[in-house]
Amino acid sequence: MRPLAVDSDIARAATLDKRFYLDDALYRLSLERVFARSWQWLGDLGDVAAPLSLSPRDHVPGSLDEPVLLARDAAGTLRCLSNVCTHRGKLLVEAPGRADPQGLRCGYHGRRFDLAGRAWFMPGFEGVPDFPCADDHLHELPFTLWRGLGFAALEPAAPLSEVVAEIDARLPWLD
Repeated sequence: MRPLAVDSDIARAATLDKRFYLDDALYRLSLERVFARSWQWLGDLGDVAAPLSLSPRDHVPGSLDEPVLLARDAAGTLRCLSNVCTHRGKLLVEAPGRADPQGLRCGYHGRRFDLAGRAWFMPGFEGVPDFPCADDHLHELPFTLWRGLGFAALEPAAPLSEVVAEIDARLPWLD
């Protein structure tokens, strides 16, 4: 039996084997192959409407629990960044609020990031060659707006515009 196989012919459709719902390995596989690759709604964006606003979120809470941060820079660009410091893994922002004009500061060792996620300072690293490097920056997740709603994906299988194209075509009048 292939519990994740679904026949595209509806006339051959069958109920998934109960192991699909009970097997921990299949659950973890679905998190990796479905939820990490699909676009997920991040909730209301009202708290990140103003420049320099920050809002920590959990991407797919209760399943992936990926700590992300919605960050709007001074120019108004909204990004979805990893909310985990690249130095020692501490959460950077724990509650919604307003960013310091200099960006984010990790409370553990003081690493600094701008609101695009680029590392720019670490105490004691002044003049260190190759600092910062690409691995020091915060990961920016694919993020897009659709009809005023924010969606993110860890590794999207397709652009959100493709996912919602049929909805847009059939229900163009729907807000």
